[in-house]
Amino acid sequence: MTLQTDIFSMCDISLQLQRADNTATFQPLSQRLDIIEAVSASGWMGTISFNQREAILQSVVVNELLFKRRTAIEHFRQGLATLDLFSLLQSQRQSLKHLLVYQAVPLTLQKSVK
Repeated sequence: MTLQTDIFSMCDISLQLQRADNTATFQPLSQRLDIIEAVSASGWMGTISFNQREAILQSVVVNELLFKRRTAIEHFRQGLATLDLFSLLQSQRQSLKHLLVYQAVPLTLQKSVK
C-alpha cells in the first residue's frame, strides 16, 4: 500500500465512521477488517461501539496524523531548514501561509473560463 493509498483509505474510514449516525449503520462498519485494523493500530483499547464513535475517530485521526506521519513531516521540516526556508516560514507565517495550507475557493463560471 502506498502512502497516498494509505491516506485515502484512512480518510475513507474516518468519513464512514462519521456518517454512521446510529447503531444500525455503525454495526456493519465495526465488523469490517480494515476498520478493526485501523482502530487497533491507533491504540484504541475499548470496544468498537456506536457510543464510543467520537473517541474512536479521535484516536484514529490522531494516530494517523501525529504518529504515522511524524517521520515524513520531520524530514520535510529538515529539508526546509537545509534550504533556510524553515526559519523564513516561521518568521513570515501569515504572508507565506497560502503556499503550504490549502484553502478551498468556490468555483465560479468566471474562474472556470479562465
